Amino acid sequence: MNKPKNKIICIVQARMNSTRLPGKVLKKINNKPLLWYLLNSLQFSKTLDHIVVATTKKKIDDQIVKLCNDMKISVFRGNEKNVLNRFCEAGKKFDATHIVRISADCPLMDPNVVDKIVRKSLFTNVDYVSNTLPKTYPTGYEVEVIKFTSLLKSERITNDLGDREHVTLFIMRNPKLFSHYNVKAPDLFKKPKIRVCVDTKEDFLVVQKIIDLSNNKQKFISIRKVISILFKNPKIQKLNSHVKPIVTHGFV
Repeated sequence: MNKPKNKIICIVQARMNSTRLPGKVLKKINNKPLLWYLLNSLQFSKTLDHIVVATTKKKIDDQIVKLCNDMKISVFRGNEKNVLNRFCEAGKKFDATHIVRISADCPLMDPNVVDKIVRKSLFTNVDYVSNTLPKTYPTGYEVEVIKFTSLLKSERITNDLGDREHVTLFIMRNPKLFSHYNVKAPDLFKKPKIRVCVDTKEDFLVVQKIIDLSNNKQKFISIRKVISILFKNPKIQKLNSHVKPIVTHGFV
């Protein structure tokens, strides 16, 4: 019998009602929403079979659905608080063998970083692979890859509200039930104090300035380019250096 082919489904969780900067995923830079930058970059991944935006059934999130429709990106709408269930139902719908979890807070995600972690997941065959424990990449490049059977197992076991809101928290807290592997950043990218995710107005300003300075005529802005811009322009890096991340389990 032939071994079934892996199906790598990237799920981007996005909603308009974010706590610190409401509506941030659709705030525009150069006439394009933040979420556009992330989804555009992910389309240049060599390992992802499908990209899905998982949002809520709330009317306010219809705007996210419209952007995805315009970009021909799949959407799954589910429970606002039970994000674990939202991921599991989306995984079932798209026949996932592995789930790649990325937050819409990460507009400058480099698809090469995603591919590295996906390949490590396939090579090691463990339940959970990430680059967040400990975090060595800049904030804004967090990627988790979970075997879909393991994610379904976690949903069956836990009824904790925190586990269900934070998707992989139960898997992270139970290393005896789920095997883990952490991917460290190469020395050039080992800059965990750099912050290019978007939680606050200051974060947005940093990302805006990076995009403006990138003179990007390529398909996406690489992590190498982002780090180069920030080290040539230390004042930009300082704009959000005081912002404290919202930490759940090493994943902001």
